Amino acid sequence: MTSQPIAPQDMASSGSNIQYHGKVGDLFIIYLKYVIFSTLTLGIYYFWGEAQKRRYLWSQTSFAGERLEYTGRGMETFKSFMLFALAIIGIFIVLFFLFSMFLSVEIAPVVASYLITFSLLLLLPVGQYFALRYRLTRTSWRGVRGNLTGSAWRYMGRYWGSGILSVLTLGLMTPRLSTWLAIYPLSQTKLGNTPLEVTAKPGDAPYKSYILYYLFSIVFGVLVYFMIFAGMIMAFEIMAASGDPFAPSPQDIYAMLPPILGDLFFTAEGAVSYSTIMTLYILVLLVLPIITVFSCWWRAQMFRFLAGNLTLAGGQFRSDLTAPKLFRLVALNFLITVFSLGLLYPWTLHRTMRYIHGSLGYGPTEGLEDLVQNSDPRPSYGEGLAEFAG
Repeated sequence: MTSQPIAPQDMASSGSNIQYHGKVGDLFIIYLKYVIFSTLTLGIYYFWGEAQKRRYLWSQTSFAGERLEYTGRGMETFKSFMLFALAIIGIFIVLFFLFSMFLSVEIAPVVASYLITFSLLLLLPVGQYFALRYRLTRTSWRGVRGNLTGSAWRYMGRYWGSGILSVLTLGLMTPRLSTWLAIYPLSQTKLGNTPLEVTAKPGDAPYKSYILYYLFSIVFGVLVYFMIFAGMIMAFEIMAASGDPFAPSPQDIYAMLPPILGDLFFTAEGAVSYSTIMTLYILVLLVLPIITVFSCWWRAQMFRFLAGNLTLAGGQFRSDLTAPKLFRLVALNFLITVFSLGLLYPWTLHRTMRYIHGSLGYGPTEGLEDLVQNSDPRPSYGEGLAEFAG
């Protein structure tokens, strides 16, 4: 297939922002249809519902004044999922018979299940990469479709490598490692025959906001640990008061604790210090919004950092996402979800699309006139189980 240049159109900088034009009412209709048909089809409609949702969200997103288009179909992802599910069932049967030769009939299926579960978790990044590749190849702008090159296996190596290093460094290397992980799929993304250029370097990742988030995360973790422990003490005391012969007494618990913890939770008479327990609960409630603020600060900085280091066809992406904006988005979405029991999910999705897209920009746009369609092969299958993973 010969690459053909895109016909030039007006690419004024006034149309350079990435914008979302959707309406929350339209999303509610799509969501209601998804719930009804998924219930009637025992969940099978999920794949078609996701495709319809993406078609709407893509069509309501404009880049440089032109709307995106999503061409993925529910049947593609459904077929892929069924083939994947049948493969897993087949592998389980084979493993069951193999393990049955060496283990008892009761233990063999358990071992096979654990082995398959571990393998699926290990291959999760591969599924996510294939899912991203599928969605990009089904995304087009002015007739030019996207693509994701590179190796899903190499991404898996980075994914687990960054995770292991983050644990070994007690989370202190997370900004660098997160940037290192994000760089790979971004640098493999293309629109037409033009790759997305990434100039971000792991060493330049924002750290100041992360350190504050990190320190308050430790404080929050310690408080939550103490709060859970205090709840256990209260539960033991209730059990003892009800006459449960197996419930340990406060004195027994005190004797098993280090002196610092014992003095923190108990009075001189050995009774549980309820004032300390209530103080812990209050501190947790106070620290939670603080840690959320610092988390939003760091994530907003990371978003601006990555966006500001992306170029396409000579144009520079940018973002003005700030911590207050992100905090308002996260906090209100959380409250909406909790108090509506998830029924107002379309509203939270609408708010997220509006906030994130509204914070992005791109320019100058002149280089987009020279985009040509790519001849890269695109997968004919859907996302399989990765539809649920990412």
